[in-house]
Amino acid sequence: MIYVASNHPPIVVGLAGGELARYHAFTMSFSSLHVPLGSKGYGGLGYDVSYNRNSIIRFALQNPEIEYVQMWDDDHVFPPDTTIRLLDQNVDVVVPLYAQRQPPFNPCIYKSENEDGSFNGYGWVDLEGKEGLLPVSSAGAGGLLVRRRVLEAITEPWFERQGLIGEDHLFFRKVRAAGFTPYVALDVPLGHLTIIEVYPSRAEWNDTWSWFAKLRLGIKDWVEWKHERYR
Repeated sequence: MIYVASNHPPIVVGLAGGELARYHAFTMSFSSLHVPLGSKGYGGLGYDVSYNRNSIIRFALQNPEIEYVQMWDDDHVFPPDTTIRLLDQNVDVVVPLYAQRQPPFNPCIYKSENEDGSFNGYGWVDLEGKEGLLPVSSAGAGGLLVRRRVLEAITEPWFERQGLIGEDHLFFRKVRAAGFTPYVALDVPLGHLTIIEVYPSRAEWNDTWSWFAKLRLGIKDWVEWKHERYR
């Protein structure tokens, strides 16, 4: 992290990840991240994401001068001014905008929660014509920035997992139950890293063979990039 002069108070910037680094690109982004003077870093490392996030928050609340906590996952890339731009939003809970890592790569933000605990996600078409802050029901927690008073209003544990409902969804549910509104900053984008395998492939199209690159993301999801079809 790089300490810069700003109008913002010191924050805690936490990394919730495993013991082994996954992506060099994240390491480069994180090491170049601009943070307010006096800020502190903390690593919550291990296999349990909820435990890692809770340890970051616990550390932050032990420091009375800390007003905000930010949490990073180790599968993102971002410009150096990301944290400062999120602080500039001056809201209690805000996340950057990023896409899911699997097809169809929808925004990792959600409109509303259903009675069964599932969530209705935003599509890209829902964001047309929008900019700035957008209230959300839930979101991915990469780059999440939370004001101290929100965390003090929630009973520990702040993060936990219940069945198939992820720790990020449960956290945002607690935020809303405590009377706070989460936002996404549409003008503060992140990249979302994943492992991609690229293979040459071909298929018959218009009575001829069409060559294209075929991408595999994760274990079973394939995306075909057919150059010939768009010429």
